[in-house]
Amino acid sequence: MKDREILDAIQKGPPEEHQALRALYQQFFPSVLRFVATNQGSKEDAHDVFQDSVLIFYNAVRKGTFREQSSIGTFLHSIARNQWRMELRARNRNKAPSLEPVEETKVETPILLLLKKERQHMVAEVVSKLEKPCQEMLRLSVYLGKSMKEISKHFGYSSEQVARNQKHRCLKYLSRLILSSPLFSTLRSFADEEHE
Repeated sequence: MKDREILDAIQKGPPEEHQALRALYQQFFPSVLRFVATNQGSKEDAHDVFQDSVLIFYNAVRKGTFREQSSIGTFLHSIARNQWRMELRARNRNKAPSLEPVEETKVETPILLLLKKERQHMVAEVVSKLEKPCQEMLRLSVYLGKSMKEISKHFGYSSEQVARNQKHRCLKYLSRLILSSPLFSTLRSFADEEHE
């Protein structure tokens, strides 16, 4: 499909958008796979990076913020490249902790800003669908890093194990919400086809 056909199909919604997403995978995934594979990544890593890139692109098109200043392939590859570099930096930080703090200059490129904004929007949207106690549980445990002891006291649970069980239930429900999202389902089906 040509760029204009892909954009029009995504704007129309299902079933046309499914054809467009399939075309994105067929046309642009191989170059992302090559980039990730030549930079210490696996095929699964490439799928993850590409799915995130397609999701950002899809949301930009649906919201009307994709400006067509570059081709779709260039846009997707640029997002995927930046995401993979961030992932490699995170992995390297976790491998060998430095004894001396290093001052790091963080450059926020427009694509990185868009990626950050899209992820925040997606997380906020899915989390807002959770029950209020689950939202609070995840806020305390994930975002604020509170211990199970502190969380159990906050909610008035009888033990830390009850708090752990509730957190597990909330995370499981959050995972179900994400997996039941139509866009995630579509992206996942394309990724599964690539594994075959």
